[in-house]
Amino acid sequence: NTITYNLSGPIAIPHRFNSNRDKLFFFWGQEFWPSTLSTQGTVTVPTALERKGDFSQSFNQAGALTVVKDPANANAAFPGNIIPTSRLDPNGVALLNIFPQPNFSNRAISGGNYNYVFLTPYNKSLSTNTGKIDYILNANNTITFALNMYGDDETGALGITTASGNWPMMVKTYHTHGNGTTERWTRIISPTLINELSFGLFAQPASNTYDNSELQKIIRSTVGFNAPQFSAATNDLNVIPNATFGGVTNAANIAIEGRLPLYNRYYILHLADNFTAIRGSHTLKAGIYLERFTRNQKKSGTVFNGAFDFQNNATNPFNTGYAYSNAVLGNFNSYSQSTSRNWMNIRDWDAEAFIQDNWKATRRLTFDVGLRMYWVPPMTERDNLISGFVFSQYSTAQAVKLIQPAMSGGLRVGIDPTTGQVYPATLIGAIAPGKGNSADGMVTASNPGSLPNSLVKDRGLQWGPRFGFAYDVFGDGKTAVRGGFGIFYNRPTTEGYF
Repeated sequence: NTITYNLSGPIAIPHRFNSNRDKLFFFWGQEFWPSTLSTQGTVTVPTALERKGDFSQSFNQAGALTVVKDPANANAAFPGNIIPTSRLDPNGVALLNIFPQPNFSNRAISGGNYNYVFLTPYNKSLSTNTGKIDYILNANNTITFALNMYGDDETGALGITTASGNWPMMVKTYHTHGNGTTERWTRIISPTLINELSFGLFAQPASNTYDNSELQKIIRSTVGFNAPQFSAATNDLNVIPNATFGGVTNAANIAIEGRLPLYNRYYILHLADNFTAIRGSHTLKAGIYLERFTRNQKKSGTVFNGAFDFQNNATNPFNTGYAYSNAVLGNFNSYSQSTSRNWMNIRDWDAEAFIQDNWKATRRLTFDVGLRMYWVPPMTERDNLISGFVFSQYSTAQAVKLIQPAMSGGLRVGIDPTTGQVYPATLIGAIAPGKGNSADGMVTASNPGSLPNSLVKDRGLQWGPRFGFAYDVFGDGKTAVRGGFGIFYNRPTTEGYF
């Protein structure tokens, strides 16, 4: 459903102000689009037996038993395909207990591809508010104030902006309310000369909120997960780590949005002045545009809470052959965690100017010829928290050495090419310790060498020629052929740049 209305008319005080109703006018309109939607899906979750270490009923898609091997017993199968209770890792079990119990067991339909079916609702409420005031000072001067507001509120576990994971783990509400104002002064200098001066501000904050009961679902102490972290300070919410289970068909995962709770603020401040002159068959225009862009937000891609990979990986010496049995034993393929919450505080200036001639060459042919000049300097980061690779700063003498594959005693291992030190095969391709500089060739914004702190050189003034035409084919105003070309410039996206 769409709910909308608008009001407009003159603003007047009888016998005191705007009595003729020809000076001050207003417009106000609102639109609302409330909607309730749903997301459905299927995933595989660990069974009640698997969470206890019992894999005697764990079958693959072909219906064959998934054999669980004991890495502490020469990879022999666990008797009965059951891991002894004394061997279970409470942290791994706690992570599996995050998931709901299976609710679909008909393998004739699922083909062994899933055992959990869900349908989860989410609400999406959009709105716009548009306001405008026109004040006609006199026949030659008009002042306009415009307000535009946009609202987007989404609540749900899936289907909303900032949702994460592939099953409904945590309900959040995403909010973004953009507000823009523009003030414009239009002055008619003469019947053939007009000037328009405008300035404005656009602000769009974005955030998400959640009930404490939803947050408690993923708090480490609530879940019973107490494994150590690389950086406890980074996990300021004290939530459980992400977890993936590669090798399990369509496995449900644990995925917490890396910006939780989301914080995003960006602002655009602009000033523009456009001048129009009419000279015979020519309409000449010229103008300038200045813009200041600021964005402060948590950076996506941060793994502030840590991430475990329990995938079935034959090169992992602690692998059991099945991701869920890896988890209950506390054996993982890899673990990673960001050392800090990543932020980007972006600053940018843009300046543009243009000239244009709209020339009605004949009654049927019109040309548009113009030139736009751009100065779009590279974006910078407020705290200089950016780095980049500069080839001239790279030194082959400082290059790192990688652990190489080798065989030892009939087993595949890794070996340090410099010292001959032997490592587990899982470290093949990793940087050998104590050799070279892992940051070889890297520079930072706080110490950029010959580069500016943007780490990108300013391209200076850029030229954007424009050309267009319109031709009335039959001279009756009903059929036209139009064409044109132009060169345009803009800043890169902030996510692509930082």
